Amino acid sequence: SELCSPGFINAIIYQKLLPVLCHHCKVELKHHRDKVERGLMANLDEMFSQQDVDGLYLRGPGCQHCKNGIKGRTVVAEMLV
Repeated sequence: SELCSPGFINAIIYQKLLPVLCHHCKVELKHHRDKVERGLMANLDEMFSQQDVDGLYLRGPGCQHCKNGIKGRTVVAEMLV
């Protein structure tokens, strides 16, 4: 019937909620490179130019505006047509 027809599925959407870093206590990656696993840091260096890596942040220790460095969540979605 309709479930088996070729046009039934037109796209697949994948969604995930990701944490949003607190703007008040997040820390720049360039100042805390030693806290990041070596393999991950090597991958980041390979994927991004030094200028782009300078724009990356890590979760902070927490502050009066958040409890653990996270200030809510946001949705990220991928769509495969």
